[in-house]
Amino acid sequence: MVAGPHRNRRATRSASGAAHDYEGGLSRRLENAISTLSAPDERERVAIYAVCYYLSEYGPATPETLRNEVYPTDTGGHDDAESWWSECVRPALAALEEVELDGDEWRIARKETA
Repeated sequence: MVAGPHRNRRATRSASGAAHDYEGGLSRRLENAISTLSAPDERERVAIYAVCYYLSEYGPATPETLRNEVYPTDTGGHDDAESWWSECVRPALAALEEVELDGDEWRIARKETA
């Protein structure tokens, strides 16, 4: 998994069948929030980007899923998935306004519509 700011354009179809462009990846606001986190080093920041990108692309995920899917390629300098989660990723997700815990799953927060 490649971490950091991501933009992937691809055509998708809505439920009505209308084609539209989907620009995947993280919102600029979330990218900025991650870049200003006080992560101890850049390796941890890259792991946080990777987790948020995973949530953006694949939807809500449990801590176990994130440890299994993201940790193997983005360790953030941690020797095991448990310390990666408890010392790096979980505190960062909790600090990001655009990420929320819904039951036992983390997800990118839904945008409020007026």
